[in-house]
Amino acid sequence: MMGRRRVAIVHDDLWLNTLDTVNAFDTANASTGTVKRREAQRFTSASQTGAGEFLRVSASPATTPGTSRTATTSFFTHHLRLI
Repeated sequence: MMGRRRVAIVHDDLWLNTLDTVNAFDTANASTGTVKRREAQRFTSASQTGAGEFLRVSASPATTPGTSRTATTSFFTHHLRLI
């Protein structure tokens, strides 16, 4: 149980540090940006539960010949990291 708490603390610290970084970027580029707080909004959106679930959708073999449902956890995780 203690290990999970420590991991959560490190994760939360890294998340807050990243949020500080994107906030600083938004502040530094406020005069040239067309969308207010754009990077902070993008980071917060991507951090929400279920963000990236669209990656789990795959073509049905019945409707698309030559395809298969291969949205494995490793496939999903890899592509989520690319976003």
